Amino acid sequence: MNDIKENIKVVFLGESEVGKSALFNHYIYNTFDKFTPHYDGPAYFDIKKINYKNEDYHFEIWDISGNEKYRSFAKLYIKEAKIIVLVYDITKKSSFLELDYWLETILKELGPNAFLILVGNKIDLYENEEISQRDGEKFAEILKAKFILSSAKDDNWSKNFEDALIDYIKTLNK
Repeated sequence: MNDIKENIKVVFLGESEVGKSALFNHYIYNTFDKFTPHYDGPAYFDIKKINYKNEDYHFEIWDISGNEKYRSFAKLYIKEAKIIVLVYDITKKSSFLELDYWLETILKELGPNAFLILVGNKIDLYENEEISQRDGEKFAEILKAKFILSSAKDDNWSKNFEDALIDYIKTLNK
């Protein structure tokens, strides 16, 4: 049995209703429910193990509520995070604009050193798109973030997200 090489805290952030919980559940439990329940509280987490080059990495993945009443708790969960996943809904421009709030919170708590993943979610609803892929890519470039365009309904989400987590592992081994 392999020893755990690293425990890595991952935090999902973004406005309510952008699909953070659906993305989380699809990746962790390989399920999609159109009516994914919102957690009754500020956060929920689970562990996912990735084996990379015969080393086990445990990712402690947190789904943080975007609900206004829990926002003050977010900074507590951000502490010690190595990876921040910023999620917006491509059909809701306000969710994209709201990322500035989360970035400010991240900078206050972690400084500029977090590994960022920007996720434009709900591409299955592309006919209602308010934020173009190019706008998402430009913002990711500015942030020096990985960019994933996704739908929690699509199995490509889990593969693309895991690829981004492996990219983070590679930064540890440089």
